[in-house]
Amino acid sequence: MNPSKKLTLSSPSSEADPDVFLGWTNPTEPGISNIVVRRGLGSFPANPTVGDSVYTGLGTSTGDGPLTIGTRYYYSAWAYYGDDYSTVSQMS
Repeated sequence: MNPSKKLTLSSPSSEADPDVFLGWTNPTEPGISNIVVRRGLGSFPANPTVGDSVYTGLGTSTGDGPLTIGTRYYYSAWAYYGDDYSTVSQMS
């Protein structure tokens, strides 16, 4: 994993809404193949194959839901460069 190639997650939408909006800023280095966002319950997904898949693509935002109000969800995101993942970005 390359620590210099890290994406930045933005704040999720309201805790009272069963649908969450996630936004992020993609790294600017060339060669990015995908952004991978995963959701966990109880802890952050530790790698890009753990947890529930929320998003894979080249965009800068996605929605997730409907979710259970009052449950804490943990999001981890990585940029994928074809043969290497960035360091993880996390938000709950």
